[in-house]
Amino acid sequence: MVSTVFSQDFGGTLDFYQQENGIHRKYGLVDSLGNIILPGEYESVRVSENNKYVVVRKKFNKMEGKSYSYVGGKDPYIYYESAIFNAKLDTVFHSNSSIRTYGNYYFIGEWSNFRLLNSNFEEVSDVNFESVKFITQPYSGLWYHTKTGFSGVIDKDDNQLMKEMPLWIQPIAENLFVAKVNSKYFFLDINLKKIHDFSFNKFELLHPEIVLFEVGKQHRESVGLMNMKGKIVLPAEYSQISYNERNEMYLVRDKDYKRGLLNKKFKNTVPFEYNMIKESKDSNLFLVLKDKKYGFVNAKGKVIVPMIYDRADVFSEGLAPVQKDGKWGFINEKGIVIVPMIYDRADVFSEGLAPVQKDEKWGFVNDKGEVVINFQFVGIVKPFENGYAEYLTNYQGSDYETTYIKKDGTFAGAFVRGKLEYFSKEKAILSRYDAKYRYLIDIKTGEVIFRLR
Repeated sequence: MVSTVFSQDFGGTLDFYQQENGIHRKYGLVDSLGNIILPGEYESVRVSENNKYVVVRKKFNKMEGKSYSYVGGKDPYIYYESAIFNAKLDTVFHSNSSIRTYGNYYFIGEWSNFRLLNSNFEEVSDVNFESVKFITQPYSGLWYHTKTGFSGVIDKDDNQLMKEMPLWIQPIAENLFVAKVNSKYFFLDINLKKIHDFSFNKFELLHPEIVLFEVGKQHRESVGLMNMKGKIVLPAEYSQISYNERNEMYLVRDKDYKRGLLNKKFKNTVPFEYNMIKESKDSNLFLVLKDKKYGFVNAKGKVIVPMIYDRADVFSEGLAPVQKDGKWGFINEKGIVIVPMIYDRADVFSEGLAPVQKDEKWGFVNDKGEVVINFQFVGIVKPFENGYAEYLTNYQGSDYETTYIKKDGTFAGAFVRGKLEYFSKEKAILSRYDAKYRYLIDIKTGEVIFRLR
């Protein structure tokens, strides 16, 4: 038996729905213990980004309990109301129109005609937006475009951060704007003059100092980079560019689908000669693939571990799994084999242990190569996370049974049919291949606490 409880905010809650008459879904909120926060009686339930408020929508029937009929069109006796509740479930705002929450903003009305609420939940804007987007550069606020063709930026209290302009125009930096005309984009300076004659198809802010832009026709796109002063720092001669923040490196693929690395000054430090480059989780070494062999290079392009391995994965906790002549082991960042190459399969280290397979059974080794959890698991074993390692076994097509392994080698709980997603120390979310629902379950017993949406 569950009961309604209250908390400081709506963090750690899960939304669920229940079928009504086998057709209509009713939504509610439940906490990690299965206690009902909001009963399943709403048409929609959405928690705000800061977890302080929840927006609900409910359907009412003026003829509840009475028999009636109508011919065609919209049911005249059905109407909807929306509300915003705080953590005490007090109503802080009520409306006969729809309410939506995005990024701690609240919108009243339909998408074709909606208004904005301020931080006191007062309707302060009479602008009918055509589209909106949350931006952080150079303003932290709501960029909008109206049906009448104006663009601007406001904060949640309706203060105008960027004055309205009669154009689709979005600020990117203090002196850089993007305008759209006839489905094509252009860069503009602070005086709203074109920086370059070329137009581009789309853009992306890679980080606060660099914008990626794409030119060309469909299936023949080329990407380049521009700084916040409108200067092209990398011409549109590449097929793909991404940014690795931890290493401050650009991962670039050229037109021949060869990959290389550029440093933050856009100097090509790792030549375009690799079929794959993948950054490690906690190492400055990059996994590379060349001529069907794997190895590792540093950010300056120096080969640290030669391309001698048939398969490999990235470094994690100082070690990387590698395969040669059909057997797996682990090497350190100097390329020295630390865990011997005697295993049939292996995965990355996590929380001090790595899953390895031998004679079709999985176990776990530590960073010295010592077997910590004996080889006993048949199926798929994943690395540890939050003190548990997911274990999938007894496959039947796309179906299987799952539980968690603890670090002492015992099972954390009962086997359940389906995919597990860790939620808290004692709870998990279960998804089943052939089911429409997800379930909040007790890890130890496998008991379903609550059926989720």
